Amino acid sequence: MGMNVESGIQTDYSVYDYDDGQARRRRWIIIGGAVAALLIAITAYMIFGGTKEKPAAPPAPGITVIVPGRTNVAGIISATGTLFAKREMPVGVAGEGGMVQAVLVEPG
Repeated sequence: MGMNVESGIQTDYSVYDYDDGQARRRRWIIIGGAVAALLIAITAYMIFGGTKEKPAAPPAPGITVIVPGRTNVAGIISATGTLFAKREMPVGVAGEGGMVQAVLVEPG
């Protein structure tokens, strides 16, 4: 035997044996774990992180705007009872007779 003889390389192929069943099972375990983690994260967000619905604000009250001014109001007020003057004023008729046309009073 000389120096030019190749000696074979001894390898242990049993370390590199690839079992298709184990790989498939491992893949399903990883997928299942990822789905479970996603479901847990969604549930935790819905329980702890979701914003509470606030009640709607009441609508703003309606506002009517008018320009202030002076106008005559035509109307009649009818009432029963006794009127008393706030300030005593003599009411009389000059002359032989006549008719009282208006009595100006102030409320009070």
